[in-house]
Amino acid sequence: MPGISRFRRGRLAVLFILLCLAGVAPARAQPAEAPADCGAPLLRIEHEHAVDLAHACEAWRRVARFLMGQHGMRVATPVTLAFVERVEIDLGSEKLRVLGFNDRAARTIRVTSMTAAWLRDPERLMFRQPVDEELHISLIVHELAHALLKDNYRIPVPSLVCDEYVAYVTQFATMAPATRARVLAGYPAQDFDSLDEITEVCLMMTPHEFGVRAWRHYERVGQREGMVEAILSGRFRVESFPW
Repeated sequence: MPGISRFRRGRLAVLFILLCLAGVAPARAQPAEAPADCGAPLLRIEHEHAVDLAHACEAWRRVARFLMGQHGMRVATPVTLAFVERVEIDLGSEKLRVLGFNDRAARTIRVTSMTAAWLRDPERLMFRQPVDEELHISLIVHELAHALLKDNYRIPVPSLVCDEYVAYVTQFATMAPATRARVLAGYPAQDFDSLDEITEVCLMMTPHEFGVRAWRHYERVGQREGMVEAILSGRFRVESFPW
């Protein structure tokens, strides 16, 4: 800490340790221009950087407009959206680092902070594109969609495939038009020719391509045939494999 004496640095370090031992975390500075819940009482945002809060609030506005406004969904219980340096999912014998993850049981979404150096790796791609701010917002939209869906299913156990279909549709529907056009240009112009092609195998093998195909399918027939409602009600289901 430039400008702070060694003695004072030592005192600050001791104070930090005592606060942690007491179970009290030092307060994080929050940007004055936006509330930490984006004005949504059931959304709690944990962040250290202003850019993440800004992206969270923009993502929430988009999700609310599309899922709550157009599709009549609601949030029944609080959701925590936490921005962290590293997001991992446990695969048993190993851990996989990912862009974001929705812990359905804990009602907690973890998203890689826009400030993480990991995101700027030239090989770190999302829909075959470098992760810029707009794609980061769309990632948050995707994970928020998963959280909202949990409160709106009218069936006991929805399938992973159906959940991802709606999350990807929400992500693409709310993308900035220029970003959406750029992403779609990188994939063959095809969607799901029939509902039989919406499978867990397709999702697991090529998740981002699944997302592109889901959006194109929704644009072509999904809105007319009420795919979102069919998924929420259980009229359209995809059985999961016992992996």
